[in-house]
Amino acid sequence: MADFLTIAHECKDFAVWRHIFDSDAPNRAAAGLTDLVLARGQDNPNLIGLILGVADRAKAVTFGSSDRLRDTMANAGIIGEPAITLREGDFTPASAGANKFLTVNCEISGIDRFRAGYAMDKADRADATLTSLGLPTPA
Repeated sequence: MADFLTIAHECKDFAVWRHIFDSDAPNRAAAGLTDLVLARGQDNPNLIGLILGVADRAKAVTFGSSDRLRDTMANAGIIGEPAITLREGDFTPASAGANKFLTVNCEISGIDRFRAGYAMDKADRADATLTSLGLPTPA
């Protein structure tokens, strides 16, 4: 089981955001974060989703709530409040050729019930060529 930091936000201009994001790589590395996924909305390419690997949970929490990150996001043209979440679970990166993602966020009444339903849909996901990248593992 591993820790992941997910960030979802919208920016004014992806090219400006990307330049600042790339320039900020040393700060992410110093916080023990590894870039795993950068995804953009299909209908809104300025809508960005990130998954970052976490080597040190305390550093990730500090990074995610830091003034430095807040200033960097402001300079990058982030619109509104970003959704930043520390998660725990399994993550299997997609193959190098994969470039489309479907993200599902939902509230559930219980993890065991969710897992049972998710297991029942395995064949349907395979038929739709969907691969699970991140799913919480049992405690």
